[in-house]
Amino acid sequence: MLTPNALEILIHYFVCPDPHPRFHAPAVKEAISHFLEEGILESNDSLDLGTYSLTDKGGAWLTIILQTPYPKQVWIDQDNKMICDKLGVFYI
Repeated sequence: MLTPNALEILIHYFVCPDPHPRFHAPAVKEAISHFLEEGILESNDSLDLGTYSLTDKGGAWLTIILQTPYPKQVWIDQDNKMICDKLGVFYI
């Protein structure tokens, strides 16, 4: 499951190859390690200085995440029929 911290790391490396501001934090290191294993990130250096960029796979995944629509709220009755949506449109 994607955590907010991991998403923030993913976005950071999408816009900037520089080391993440919390590069030495255990949670950031863990997320980066996971993204490297999954082929989401690739290292830009051989010295492990924290410079990474998204792979094509990582860019495709982030595009999908960013295109996710907002959730909708609806009211349903006991028979699972929609009664009213968030805008107050009734369907009975």
